[in-house]
Amino acid sequence: MSIWGHNHYGKGKGAWPFFRLQKIFSPQAQMGPNHIGWGWKEPNSHLLIKMMARHFNNFKYIHTIRHGLDMAFSKNQQQLFNWHSLYGVKKPLSTAEIPTASFKFWLRANRKIMQQGDRLGPERFLVINFENLCLHPEQEVKKILSFLKITPSREILQTCCAIPQKPKSMGRFRSHDLSLFDRDDLNKLTSFDFSAT
Repeated sequence: MSIWGHNHYGKGKGAWPFFRLQKIFSPQAQMGPNHIGWGWKEPNSHLLIKMMARHFNNFKYIHTIRHGLDMAFSKNQQQLFNWHSLYGVKKPLSTAEIPTASFKFWLRANRKIMQQGDRLGPERFLVINFENLCLHPEQEVKKILSFLKITPSREILQTCCAIPQKPKSMGRFRSHDLSLFDRDDLNKLTSFDFSAT
């Protein structure tokens, strides 16, 4: 990563990844008596589910999933360019090829994540639909809190429910021509509780 960068634009070359590692592994401030654990938001974590579950006895994984077609038309394609080869997806050679490659990547990566989740079981793996989180925050936040066995005050629950905000990009795929996608791939959306409409 220090040589090539962390994305297809070559960003993050040099010492940047080493500073990130140092921050990850540096001793943290002493946690207070109400400390119940720690967590992080890192899109590449899905690559480490199996190893983390083996290493940490109380490891729990919350997988937040966005609509695959919205992701196909996203400007951020770091996951695709970083990991396409791990999932047998051909690297796009032009901008026009990105949406179909990105969608194939999304399908394959998420299928593998769900398979790992099945092995972990419902006590250690939770899927949160990002669209549902934005549209029905209280329902989805309560799922997360229940999964983590946290019972917050009403005030903290309300604060948590105010965090998810519907992005303007939600549903962006509806303004694009979907005929460029393979029909069989589009049909696979239903296995993730999404549709192409």
